[in-house]
Formats: sequence, structure tokens, C-alpha cells
Amino acid sequence: MTRGLAGALLGAVLLAACSEKPAATSTVASTPPYELIELAAVAGRDERWLDGRVEGVNQAIVSAQTAGEVVAVMRDMGDRAAAFEVVLRLRGVQQQAGLQQAEAGFNEAQARATEAATRLARIRALFERKAVARATLDEAVAAHDSAQARVAAARAAVSAAREGVAHAAVVAPFAGVITDRFVSPGTIVAPGSALFGIAGTDRLRVVTDLPERFADIVRTRQEVDVLVDGQRLRAQAPVVQPRTSDTGAVGLRVDVPPGVDGLHPGMVVKLAVATGAAQPLRIPVASVVERGEVTGVYVFEASSGRTSFRQVRLGRRLGDEIDVLAGLKSGDTIARDPAVALRHLTSLRVAQ
Repeated sequence: MTRGLAGALLGAVLLAACSEKPAATSTVASTPPYELIELAAVAGRDERWLDGRVEGVNQAIVSAQTAGEVVAVMRDMGDRAAAFEVVLRLRGVQQQAGLQQAEAGFNEAQARATEAATRLARIRALFERKAVARATLDEAVAAHDSAQARVAAARAAVSAAREGVAHAAVVAPFAGVITDRFVSPGTIVAPGSALFGIAGTDRLRVVTDLPERFADIVRTRQEVDVLVDGQRLRAQAPVVQPRTSDTGAVGLRVDVPPGVDGLHPGMVVKLAVATGAAQPLRIPVASVVERGEVTGVYVFEASSGRTSFRQVRLGRRLGDEIDVLAGLKSGDTIARDPAVALRHLTSLRVAQ
């Protein structure tokens, strides 16, 4: 009786064990239904990112060439001006009066020259008839030549006066951006007074301060990139300038490649300066997910078949990729699309 009871109990236990379902694990999947990326370090370089200021290769401070009062300012700081476009105007009362006086002097000189020419012709005719002495003819010739010289001098005076009047309209010496304005309407200026500054836009460069310990590396490698709207542009003709202060920095100047849109003097851009070799670990920006203040990726562990969310610390972004500073290593596999990986985990938990 006891043996039969024991057998019945054992059969019940085995039946219960066979009918119990195995426990499901929400993060286990030997072949996850999403695309994976296997990480590998790539050959790269150590960089130092610096803030640089864009400036024109051609720069000028335009000064007044004549005295006068500023009556109009057509272009202000930050405005673009075409080559030889009028930027401001001066009221040159003295210049206009000087021009009128010079023109009057020129008319008088021409009248005297005409009179001298007429007298010379008459004296020469009389001399040929031997009606006047040689000395009288010589005197008439000298008066004629003197009158012609006075005409030439008066013509030069008129030209100079007209130039003074023309300087009342101050133009841009080349196409560029107005960087400074030193006068306002109503300002009285003298010859040599600074009126405005202009920087050309056809050729641009970027200037910044470079830590002195990187100076020799930059001189040797000559690898500096200008970062504009997520693009990298290789800078031209990097020049390391001598240190000018006690800050421990030297000057760095690079030329911007021609034809770059969106840059103008006064802008601040990033410079990526090569300071050595490195093997950075980079991942697509699209594979990164943010949960509040936590940034991470979905990592698939092939040994256990598990997918998990892992926090990472990121560095500089380079186009569609971003450097990983901590949280991942070469050989890890991550989900290319974090949304698909999250839906996969959610479906496993629901099925649990």
C-alpha cells in the first residue's frame, strides 16, 4: 500500500513538471532581428579643436582724402559692399568753391592766351614787313609762351579741384564686408581721418591661438581642417606665427579654400588641428539613443545572445559619425537602428 502511494505521488510530480512552461528571458535572442554593427578602431589622428575667427586676406581702413562733413552713410557694420560702391558721402563746400575758383582761373588764362596769340600773329606780320623791330617780336613770343604755360597750370588746378570734389563720395576699394565705422552723419573730418574699415570676401582666412607645445607638430604635419556646417575643409597654407604674449600660445593662420559659401569676416568657426596619430572608435550618430540625461546604445552580446542598453560617453562629431570616449571597445556589436532594437526587446517582454 505504501509502495503504491509513493508511485502515485512520483507520477503526479513528473506530470506537473512536464506541463510547466519554461521561463522566458526578455533580452535573450541568439539571432536578433535587427542589423548589427561590429566596432573596430580606425586609423586616425589626435586632434585639438580651436575656435578661430574668419577675416579677409584683403583688409583696409579707408580714410578721408579731403575735409568735409559726413552727410550720409550708405553701408553700416556687417553690410556687404561691392567694389567701388559709394559707402558714405561728404559735403565738400570748400572743395566746390575751390573748383569754381579754379575753373574761373582757367577761363581767364585761356582768354589771355588767346589775346597773346592774336597779338603775336599781328606782330609777326608787321615784322615780316619790317614795320617793327626784332625785340618787339621776341617780346610777343615770350608773352604768348607765358600765356600758354598759365593755361596748362590752370588746367592742372581744375583737375585737382575736381578730384577733391570727387573724393566727397567715398567708395569701397574692393568687394567686402564693412567691419568698422568711425564716423556718423554730422561728423567733421579732415584729410587722413579714418572713415570705415572693410575686409574682402573673395579670399578668407582663419586666425587663432595655438598652444605652443603643438607648434612644431603643426609646422611639420601641416594638417589643419576648417569645420563648416558639419563639413571638413582642408585649410591651405597653415602658418605658425611667433608668440606675441605670455599666454603660452602662438598664432596660427590658415587660408580657407575658395568657393566656400556661408563664411564671412567676423564669424567664429572651429579648426581641427592634427597633433598626433590615434585609433579612434567611431559609431554612426543614428545608432545613439538618449534617455533623459543618459546617452547610450543597444549592445548585442553574441556569447549570451542578450541585447542590453549600455551608457556611453561620446566625443567629437565628424559628419554622420561620432567618437566614442568610453563605454564601448573594439569588437563590440551594436544595433544600427536603436528603435528597431527597442521594439525587439519590448516584444520579448510582452511574450514573457
